[in-house]
Amino acid sequence: FFCFYCAMFSTGSSDSEGSENFNSVSKQNMKAQFTRPIWVEDVEVASCHLCKNAFSLFTRKHHCRACGNIVCNSCSPKYLPLTELGYLDPQRVCKLCAHQKLTKRKKHDTAESFFEMPKAPIHRSDNVLFSPPACPEVLPSCDEQEFTEIVDDTLHYFDFDMAVAKKVYPKIQVSVSRDRILITAFGSNPPFRSLFYRDILAVGKSQKNNKIAYIYWFPWVGSEDSSNRTETRIVTKHCSVSERNKFHQTVNSFLRYTSPFTPIEQRNRTSKKLLILINPKAGSGNAWNIYLQISHIFDLAQIQCDSVYLDNTKHAAEILFDANLGPYFAIACCGGDGLMHYTIDTLYRRNIDLPAFCIPAGHGVGIAASILAHTSPISGAYSIAKGFRRPLDIVEVKQHGKVMCYSSLLVSWGLVASIEFATASLRWMGPIRYKMGAIAAITNPPLHHLRLSYVPAVNQTMTFCTGEGCKQCKKGSKLAKQQKEQAKTVPPAEEKWTVEEGHFIMLIALTLSDTTQNHRIAPYAHASDGCIDLVFIKDISRAAFVSMFKSLKTGAFVDEKTFYEDDKLGYIKATKFRVDRLDGKPDDYVSVDGVQYEHTATLECAVIPSAVTLGA
Repeated sequence: FFCFYCAMFSTGSSDSEGSENFNSVSKQNMKAQFTRPIWVEDVEVASCHLCKNAFSLFTRKHHCRACGNIVCNSCSPKYLPLTELGYLDPQRVCKLCAHQKLTKRKKHDTAESFFEMPKAPIHRSDNVLFSPPACPEVLPSCDEQEFTEIVDDTLHYFDFDMAVAKKVYPKIQVSVSRDRILITAFGSNPPFRSLFYRDILAVGKSQKNNKIAYIYWFPWVGSEDSSNRTETRIVTKHCSVSERNKFHQTVNSFLRYTSPFTPIEQRNRTSKKLLILINPKAGSGNAWNIYLQISHIFDLAQIQCDSVYLDNTKHAAEILFDANLGPYFAIACCGGDGLMHYTIDTLYRRNIDLPAFCIPAGHGVGIAASILAHTSPISGAYSIAKGFRRPLDIVEVKQHGKVMCYSSLLVSWGLVASIEFATASLRWMGPIRYKMGAIAAITNPPLHHLRLSYVPAVNQTMTFCTGEGCKQCKKGSKLAKQQKEQAKTVPPAEEKWTVEEGHFIMLIALTLSDTTQNHRIAPYAHASDGCIDLVFIKDISRAAFVSMFKSLKTGAFVDEKTFYEDDKLGYIKATKFRVDRLDGKPDDYVSVDGVQYEHTATLECAVIPSAVTLGA
């Protein structure tokens, strides 16, 4: 390399774009020294490799010098040094290569990150292009005896200076116990008093200063109605290296102790990878950028990732149906409910028990709103990193005696389905498209002549789900296992069907509470109580409909006495139901998790209790 650079500096410089003008260095010698990516031909590409926007007179083509792909100007704003490829001047690179290069550079300065970022988006080909799992670098940890000595009822005390959000809090004293880090004394007023391990992702060491440690904290911030996780890095400066190391070791031991993983699951997370499906057409088309913003959380958790860039939502089913999923411990869906629908549907059809996590990046994010309490990508990524998960009931949907699909969120006719399908072309507007569709629906509510037949659930109480650890969900999961064992020896009991017939403005069956953010239509729904929550509105007056529609946001309509007194309104917990169309139309549609299916015959639906594992 020394001779090469001497030759260049003595004969001239490169051109403004850093192309092959090396003067005295021949192309053959350059190829021997460096291996550059082959550039994609201009005539072969009509749209940007990353954002998929079409090229035009005003949207020019640019080659990324690092990978050779053609991108637009907005996807290649950075110029970075590429001396390893033989360029003297900083070169134009795409956002993906810039992110990977900057991440690699950061890893030399910090101890928080241990793995390479996911490679470029993988496109569908004849073979599924999944890379095999690599052996990850594992942080040194204490042996079993040392671990036992640390994880006991003893309080461990530490003194240090602390910095949060660029503000320093000197002379902090904390006690480290089984469930939290508690501030017991302080020289100044810190913004918090305790850090629970449930909200701590990792503790790292600084390589620049051997007395500094980092706590990566993700607390819930906001009011009870609208709270979300925020990322905070707490810097602690200790009096000595040994004190810093002892603090680091003690907190990491408690984090391991409070982890929800079994030893086998922990081994899988270190030896296998996370498969991330990214739908670029979800919502406003910003899923890839959302993924890049939260990918560092997986680095902190020492999770290796394979990212797959999909052509569309249904592409996930095509990939997962053929793929070998053995190298993966979980699947994360960066998109909306449609992507989760195809993922869970395919996993159940293949009888593969892999947890499915949601990274909300679409407009229809009912699963995230129900499970994560907030449709924040950070909340979704943090749940994956910590491994929060719970069983989920799904609904088997049959038509013409054959399984049409498996629903993980909702089966809907009327209002909700009409708003979803009517505003599909307005995705560029963002979530406000649902409000626009709702205004149109209020002025002219759709009516569907249907016959609803259902089997009411037995011994069910109307209670709110409290999330992970919910007693009703645990009771439902336990009951499902008992019924599964009994079904092998005891014949099924006779089912009592109830019928509701009429013109429905809305008929919706939900396994979770929210259809999307700020729309809690089934407030009593539980993830695994073994029931489907049926909510219907028949042909009521427009004034009554408008009054009720306002309360659909919070689910408060169930508290109104008129709701239960009016025979045109209903909230029922059922185990099975059937829907027949009576309007005589040649074709009609039903929304299953936001995906449109034809409804041409009797639709038969039955709950399958605790069928899959959902990230929570």
